[in-house]
Amino acid sequence: MSPTAKAPLATVGQMNDSNIYPQHFNDAFDAKLYFQSKGLVPLAIQPDRNGDPKKGPDTPGWADQAVLGFADAEYQIPNANVGIVLGDPNSTGKSVADKDDDWRVKRINDAGNEYLAHYLPPTWAWGRDGKPNSHHLFFTDAVLFPDQKDFRTPVVGNIPAETIFEIRQGKGPGHALQTVAPGSTWFDKSKGATQPEAIRFEPHSAQEIAFVPAEEARRVIREAHAVCLLAIYFPDSD
Repeated sequence: MSPTAKAPLATVGQMNDSNIYPQHFNDAFDAKLYFQSKGLVPLAIQPDRNGDPKKGPDTPGWADQAVLGFADAEYQIPNANVGIVLGDPNSTGKSVADKDDDWRVKRINDAGNEYLAHYLPPTWAWGRDGKPNSHHLFFTDAVLFPDQKDFRTPVVGNIPAETIFEIRQGKGPGHALQTVAPGSTWFDKSKGATQPEAIRFEPHSAQEIAFVPAEEARRVIREAHAVCLLAIYFPDSD
């Protein structure tokens, strides 16, 4: 089977011009250079055996390799994606967290994100055409939820709980996480994908990643969860 073609990405221009904000990247390598310039740890995500792009790595030791640095050529393989290691892989005291929306109704995701936008500083936001504005990245100074990362609906009778959003953040050695980032392509056939979609920054995304103290982040995230629940169960309320 021939590799899936990359979704078209717009030209960024000269990456060394600090005034350019790359709403799109040319490829995974272009993105890798930009993420490194922002103090992030990128990783190369190789395509699957059919040549299709993947959301995450399946190679043992990928987190350690990301800290050491993947070879540039690994980002330049056709249909390679680029991820960002979450948490604090370099022990800098700044931990990377990703809010990842899972709810199937965009209106609910929008309600939570509008609340976050009101009470937290502007930060990076990205998504794809089929799931826009679904990721928000920020720095914080501690692990936010050691025993919880899924924010769900309650169990009601025979209706099981469903995840509304996740807070994804690596929690130290042996518990590394990553998020597939702009400069990548989504093509998950298990979720019904029939064509690739570029993962790209949203037009309203901030140019820098916000730093939010852990205590403040926990409070606002929990309140955003409550806002989403109200929007689900009381959709007609003001």
